[in-house]
Amino acid sequence: MIVMLMSFFMYLLFCSTNAYAISNDSQLLTGPTIKIQAIIKPYINITINSPVNIQSNLSSTSPAVIFDCNKGPGTYQASQPLTFAIVSNTPFQLQFEATPLVEKDSKAIISAERLAIRFNDPAKISNNYSSFKKGEKKTIFETTNGGVSFATECDFQLDITYDDKAGTYEGSIFVEVLYQP
Repeated sequence: MIVMLMSFFMYLLFCSTNAYAISNDSQLLTGPTIKIQAIIKPYINITINSPVNIQSNLSSTSPAVIFDCNKGPGTYQASQPLTFAIVSNTPFQLQFEATPLVEKDSKAIISAERLAIRFNDPAKISNNYSSFKKGEKKTIFETTNGGVSFATECDFQLDITYDDKAGTYEGSIFVEVLYQP
């Protein structure tokens, strides 16, 4: 039994020294280099949420801004603000363009210049209302230093005069994003 035990220890000693000798006499051969490439495309996601939706001509619902003009001429605030969630990895400009509001039956018009917007930019201290101009795109928000991620509200106001006849007026605001790829 002692002989067997000694043989076993010698075997372990021999195998472990052989393993040690192999690792000390090893040579390192370099293989090919693996390149890594990540292609990150510009990403801009702007979600507009509204407590009110209106059926559009394309049979889908769109966010809506509703004014309840029930006290005669004056300046009215929209019933509810729009909520924007913005995520981007690239600089961009958010642009709006407003159309005139047209009464359904009489075709009377409220010009886009009487519609104003206030985009609550979290980076600005003062966010004032700014009127739309006929046929012009208004830059509502822009970033120049890269991506952003935030949520904010956008408020609207509408000026009504004595010349505006009673009725339901409808118009649109076109939203566009301008970015450099």
